[in-house]
Amino acid sequence: MARGAPDYMVVTGGRTPERYFTYSLPELPLMLLDNFETTVIKWIYDDTTTLSLDSTAATTSKSSPVVSGDKCLKITGTANFSSTIQRYVGAKDVLTNIGISTYFYCMDWANMFAAGNTSVEIVGVRVFDSNYFKDFRIFYEPATYKWYYSNDGGDTAIEFATLMMSNTIVNYIKLFLDLENDEAKFVIINGIKYTFTNVSLQVGASSAISCIVLAMTFTSAAAKAGIIYLDDYTVTYNEPF
Repeated sequence: MARGAPDYMVVTGGRTPERYFTYSLPELPLMLLDNFETTVIKWIYDDTTTLSLDSTAATTSKSSPVVSGDKCLKITGTANFSSTIQRYVGAKDVLTNIGISTYFYCMDWANMFAAGNTSVEIVGVRVFDSNYFKDFRIFYEPATYKWYYSNDGGDTAIEFATLMMSNTIVNYIKLFLDLENDEAKFVIINGIKYTFTNVSLQVGASSAISCIVLAMTFTSAAAKAGIIYLDDYTVTYNEPF
């Protein structure tokens, strides 16, 4: 310990008397954190979908769908049907950008979902103000391990990566959108960052109430219902990039 300085003292500027460096990282502006630890499910869903707060124990030491706390959200579809969940969030501020991240888990990617490059929409986000909507989506095709994003017309999926999702550990994704320039900037999937260049959001006229709509959609296989678990769904805004 430095002479004359108590053990608990921390020197402003980043160094303690014991010569350890400490830095305070800025907190990101947080719009939403849903860790599914309450007794109330705050997402809406269609009639082909069942939602439940789940505490399923891991079948191996690595395969628990719960990331934090003791619960997560279990999404169960219907065989041969499309299933969608959504959550509406009011913006706290004028938005310059938005980051959407979540942990997600499936025990059988290969057999639970229909074929097609939009069979599993991992992240969908639509931002409304009084004049416009801005829309962008990230898709995963389990049969081929390929990843796609929606184009600026909203009707075509464009391939950007090949990366297989695990059946035995929880996966992670973060999507970052620049709302000032109407562009997708990057997506992080399991620690791998894919940077987008000149990838535009779909933008159209709207008179809807200002809000953000978050979504996940998947189409179950003909013979088996799809099941996906979510935990720690987070939305940040106006963070630097």
